Amino acid sequence: MLYRTNLDNPFESLQEGFTSQVNNLINMEKLKKNDLDKVLVLDNNNTPSQVDVSLDKNGKVKQAPIYAIMAMSYDFSQKAFHANMEAYVNVAGGIIKGRGNNGLAGRAVIHIDPKDWYIHIGTSREMIGLQVGFGNLSVKAQSYFMIGTKIYETPEPPAKVAEILGMKASNLGYMQSLNQVREGKGFAFGSHLNFDTGDINAGFIYARFAAGLGSDIMLKNYGNTHCKNRSGELGINGWYASGQTYVYLQGELGIRVRLFFVRKNIPILKAGVAATLQGSGPNPFWARGYLGGYYNVLGGLVKGRFRLKMEFGEQCELAQQEVLGGMKIISEVSPSDKSTNVDVFIAPQVSFNLEVEKPIVIPEDDGDHTYVVKLEKLEMTDEKGGTIKGKLEFGKSSDVVNFIPTETLSSNTKYKITAQVSFQELKGNSYQTVMVDGKKALEVEERTFVTGVAPEYIPNKNIQYAYPILDQKNYFVDETKNAFIQLKQGQAYLFESDNWETQLYLISENGNKLTAQPSYNAAKNAITYTMPKLDTEAKYTLSIVSYSKNSTKKGKITTSEKETKRVEGGYDTIEKETSAAFKSNKAQASVKEGSFERLTYSFKASKYKSLKQKMNAFKTERKLWDKISSDVVTLFNNMNTDESFEVTELLGTTYTDGKPLLYTEAVLDDAYDAVFKKYLYTNPQVISILRRGSSNEKIGFPPKEAISVVSSYAENLQNNSQGSILKRLFPYRYDVLVYYRNDWTELGRRISDNLTKGILNPTWEAEFMERNFPTIPEKKYKAILKYRLPNGEITSEVPYYYQF
Repeated sequence: MLYRTNLDNPFESLQEGFTSQVNNLINMEKLKKNDLDKVLVLDNNNTPSQVDVSLDKNGKVKQAPIYAIMAMSYDFSQKAFHANMEAYVNVAGGIIKGRGNNGLAGRAVIHIDPKDWYIHIGTSREMIGLQVGFGNLSVKAQSYFMIGTKIYETPEPPAKVAEILGMKASNLGYMQSLNQVREGKGFAFGSHLNFDTGDINAGFIYARFAAGLGSDIMLKNYGNTHCKNRSGELGINGWYASGQTYVYLQGELGIRVRLFFVRKNIPILKAGVAATLQGSGPNPFWARGYLGGYYNVLGGLVKGRFRLKMEFGEQCELAQQEVLGGMKIISEVSPSDKSTNVDVFIAPQVSFNLEVEKPIVIPEDDGDHTYVVKLEKLEMTDEKGGTIKGKLEFGKSSDVVNFIPTETLSSNTKYKITAQVSFQELKGNSYQTVMVDGKKALEVEERTFVTGVAPEYIPNKNIQYAYPILDQKNYFVDETKNAFIQLKQGQAYLFESDNWETQLYLISENGNKLTAQPSYNAAKNAITYTMPKLDTEAKYTLSIVSYSKNSTKKGKITTSEKETKRVEGGYDTIEKETSAAFKSNKAQASVKEGSFERLTYSFKASKYKSLKQKMNAFKTERKLWDKISSDVVTLFNNMNTDESFEVTELLGTTYTDGKPLLYTEAVLDDAYDAVFKKYLYTNPQVISILRRGSSNEKIGFPPKEAISVVSSYAENLQNNSQGSILKRLFPYRYDVLVYYRNDWTELGRRISDNLTKGILNPTWEAEFMERNFPTIPEKKYKAILKYRLPNGEITSEVPYYYQF
């Protein structure tokens, strides 16, 4: 079999297993010979190299007994680094393997951003672990390590410990009260080992033994949490340690006899013993231990159970005389109280110990109570008591909220930020406001601060998006005449018409200067203007200059090369202060005689006047694919162009509001697509089964948005590489067929599961189960590429297609 491919993982599914990373267009020739495949790889110079692939007896590539998968990403706009890894173990035919599905030994995560950081090597909810098994004998070991701002709760002892002690597993838990506080900062680790012989048969004698031991330790910051009937904070400045250890041994010994053609096990001895020790401290210090067991001799002739308990100190229970046990809900407000010289672009932030508007269950003496925290008020006022207009912006979870002022704050002015929450309790089927002494229960926090001096320019950090985009490389001069700069917070004081006259200049590298008249919309915090006629393949510097109407002279616009170092930053933990030095050939206004340069940045015009003209100039090669499995491929095109795509078009940047300029989707309108619509995408019940998780929800049902940027192309862009791939490979791959296959398989699996449970299926399900996955036809697979400005306006749509 000889085929050509262009992809980011060209060998990903060769014989359903061999994986490699190849960024160049290659020819692959597969020569079958016994149990060894030879793959000849020819580069662009037709120089061959050979890769040997080891196959098993079924013709599949042998999977490594120990392997790992790792992914890393850095979000420049959010200043967030995230890396995760999965390790798989399957040694000696499964004698040693990971405890998870498919031999998963465990997962590890590293996350760092301005608000949170944490390292998880396994967690208390999903530990890393191995198991060793010979016949019925098995030994299982698992552990975890967590450190940072996201620490999960301590696990309860195993169910076997509770069983031997004759207790409910929930009664062995010792952190029920404190676990109501969401993940906090600190560190935790634990290790657990379990041993089970399985059934041992030696003639007429049988036996089985099991044992286990483990321990968990945690040091966590609970903030301002208070304990019942105690004054002051929990622990030391909110830091509180807890831990547990346990051990158990269980066994049975008996004989096997045959009575009336029936083989029976007659136990001679059954016994088990377990011990636990749990504790927490300091302030308050508490410890509790259990020792217990059972025995049964000669089928119950002698039997019994015992349990000893030791407890001393005082166990912390959340105070009940106050709402939510006295727990402090508002954990932090920034900027800090009485701060001075605060950035006028500040967005005050409030952090909560619990998510607002989410039910939380608190155990109390008379049973569990369910509460909801309500954000009553988050407002900002100036020193005269005037309310500052703005909007609330929640984080990914509702435990952090920012107040974003509509307009930049005034210079050298005192402001107050007020946060206020109330509480509702579930009574019957409805929530009712919690009252204390006849008044609504409220928690209030206030902070005051004084701003510094507002800048006389527009800092880059205050630009939400712009078009043309800062440092854009492929601006299409005929795509649209609409140009704009959207600010995050208004700076109307820079454009007051009574005092200032503002001009916008576009200066090319050869010194040609064009002028536009900018308009500032205070209600929308936006600068708009009509773009004059620009030349293709020309680099421009955009400069906005304001002239004082009280001055008779205007500063002269000149072009000079200068190195600038500008420090921009937020305050407290909202935005860490950063600085950057950059060198640019830019237009700058002489800041004299009453003129001020408000904003300056550069961009470059494309060789082509529009997206359509650029697409029409491609020398397209089609019929390129990557075989994902025996019946599924993903499709590619070569474009062979003289101008590559760029970061703003494919990935987006800080100044596109994180959204790419290009947006593509599949056109699913033929008979082949209709089959999948019929069985998978027109029935709401089926769609609910096929939910793919938040990361893939945007793909759609049907998956018309399953056309993704080739990762090797994106990596070359992000690394500022000038590799040939950027001008040769069309950067989008067609993954619709992969989603068709995955959804088809998932629905079949769900129906099969229901059949094994005896659940009757409608007629359409029986019809579906009789069908095989439709063979991929040789045809054109249509798509459309849209040019979408950062404000959401679509200026053009260009059809294109792949072919198989």
